[in-house]
Amino acid sequence: MSHFAKRLAAGALGLALLGGCLEAPQVEVAYEANAQATLARTFVVGAVTVKLSRAELAFGPVYFCAATSGSATLCRSALGEVTRVSRIDLLSPDPQPLGTVRGFSGTVRSASYDLGLHWFDTSFAVEPSPAAPDGHSMVVEGSLSRGAEVDVPFRFFLDAVPQYQGQRAVPTAAAAADIAETGTRLTVAFEPEPWLRQIDFDAVLATAPRPIVLDTKSPAHGAVLVGMKVARPPEFRWSQTP
Repeated sequence: MSHFAKRLAAGALGLALLGGCLEAPQVEVAYEANAQATLARTFVVGAVTVKLSRAELAFGPVYFCAATSGSATLCRSALGEVTRVSRIDLLSPDPQPLGTVRGFSGTVRSASYDLGLHWFDTSFAVEPSPAAPDGHSMVVEGSLSRGAEVDVPFRFFLDAVPQYQGQRAVPTAAAAADIAETGTRLTVAFEPEPWLRQIDFDAVLATAPRPIVLDTKSPAHGAVLVGMKVARPPEFRWSQTP
């Protein structure tokens, strides 16, 4: 059962203050969320030309909290949430539906989310969502070219795993908005090129065995995680519909 459903089942309906998360609960709201990705199919990193044929990311669930920390231990009841896990085509410039945000009006101060891999309180191990591409948080495929080496195929896998059981993969992320009773919409903006630019593609071409598979044990994995969480994390943008 989701955070929102638990609150309704408990008869809270926005009246209870749980875990310090809700300071001024108002009325129930529901509004649509979309993903917007910006990723060129071809870009250059150092002396290497990177051409992408596939780039898919699993995103969700996501929770929004009125506390400055979205950690499950500090925000036990969400001000808003999208329980659906979506597979996002990062190469598509078109808006992609993430589902409906259900919650309450009020002030959002933080977010937390998973990237297709969950470690539930009742699970002994991390479990991938059916929406996770090939069972991973992200899969990128394409080719690398440098000098006489042209269109060398590569595959990259990323697993964003919760550090602790019962936590989200990203326990606290920046988010700020005043959610009105009506006319709200959410866009989650992804800019993955800075994530991929963390990979030393020159070293990959020089040392990686063929076919090139950059798995979760490769240096590229940790580098992209830094890019995703630090260099250019997803941005939550709320706006009002006309």
